Amino acid sequence: MKTKKIIFSAFALIVLLIPMYMIFQSEDVLTNGHRHKLRLQGYDPLDPFRGKFLRLRFENRVPYEAGLKEGDIGFVLLEKDTSGFSYFSYVQKNRPSHSDYVEAKVELIYAERASMDFDNLNKFFINEDKAKEAEVILSDYTDMASDKIYLTIRILDGEARIEDIIVKAKTLLNYIESGDHKTFKDDIMKEMMERMERENKLMEDAMREQLEWQEAVDSDEFLPPVIDESN
Repeated sequence: MKTKKIIFSAFALIVLLIPMYMIFQSEDVLTNGHRHKLRLQGYDPLDPFRGKFLRLRFENRVPYEAGLKEGDIGFVLLEKDTSGFSYFSYVQKNRPSHSDYVEAKVELIYAERASMDFDNLNKFFINEDKAKEAEVILSDYTDMASDKIYLTIRILDGEARIEDIIVKAKTLLNYIESGDHKTFKDDIMKEMMERMERENKLMEDAMREQLEWQEAVDSDEFLPPVIDESN
């Protein structure tokens, strides 16, 4: 009986320590990990809000090292584009010497690229009372203003954790509380009109300059440079 109690106590201790370790590990990654910004892709309306998290989509297909197979664990490297956004660039067999990589499973290999399963990065947990509005925001921005929404993550020694979703320089929850999304479509239309006006003005200026140059040529006001032939 005493042996059974010891075994039960040890098992109960392990059960308690595992979630504590997972919490500590997540906090360590979020505190000490390198910060990356990922561009979010179109939100899939066929994969709606589930329970208490939003399903996120980003580019997860990357070139891979020869010999990797579906089901293998690979080490995914990141690079940054000219705008400062990170992207997954390559998956290799061996663990890199630096800490800025993500350990993930090869889900599918097709057309010389490997689709990686980033399980920790495709679910964003959120309170149920904010869930529906968050889903609408995610869908609207990824469809119509993808340059104004992105995902921030932290990476440390192969472990990756979601930090937040940023919408127009605000965290998702702050953006929801601001009420800014009520005027989203009007704001998008206004920005489109302003952009069109700027582009039209540039075209008009370019055409006016071309016309003025042509008029100068036609009226002999355009004089070619004088060439000194004395030398």
